Amino acid sequence: MLKKSASGVLALLRGFTYRTEYASPLRVLRPCWTNFLSILREYISVAPAERTVEILVRQHCFPVAYYLMNLRIDHAQSDDAPIIAQMVGELLREITAMVGTSVSGFHEEETETRARSWMADGKYSILLARDGVQPESLGFLALYESFALYTEGAFGTIPEFYVRRAYRSQGVGTLLLSEAKRIGQSKGWRRLEVTTPPLPQFDGTLTFYQREGFSISGGRKLKLELS
Repeated sequence: MLKKSASGVLALLRGFTYRTEYASPLRVLRPCWTNFLSILREYISVAPAERTVEILVRQHCFPVAYYLMNLRIDHAQSDDAPIIAQMVGELLREITAMVGTSVSGFHEEETETRARSWMADGKYSILLARDGVQPESLGFLALYESFALYTEGAFGTIPEFYVRRAYRSQGVGTLLLSEAKRIGQSKGWRRLEVTTPPLPQFDGTLTFYQREGFSISGGRKLKLELS
């Protein structure tokens, strides 16, 4: 009976008046399920279901869910180019620290100009995760359309994907990927592709992608500098 009540409250949670469209991946709530049942036992008999949801979300075992409810995923505009360039720099510095060698000759001003130009041309889509209360950028995902005969049609490539360290393991990356998947489906893409270095330092990144439905397609990413 209690589990049925819990399911009912979760159903209400998904339809409640907060930004609950982002709380639908219930796997982010699983770690606090036991605590949820315990608190639900305390409140379910003394408060309307809507009030129970509010108590659970605001005061107890749903810090992640409440946090997700206040997130939004924006499609970046040209005015967002400075913060995007700043986060690209953070991403590259973190990768450099992990692998012990520089991975790019990064220049923030040039990256800002490039991002602004590519977004204006429609070549590059950039998604920004923001706090709906204080519109701080928490991370971003870049996306562009690619073509290959082996994919039997157009597909999406994710060249950059970054969540700031303070906001990791809180569902931000999942929300960004969910919007990227939605965009890909709306464009009729056959798949999304992303590359992660085949190094032990990036095992956690690989696990995240696999948890989100990606599978290893083989090969290593190589480059040849032309200028």
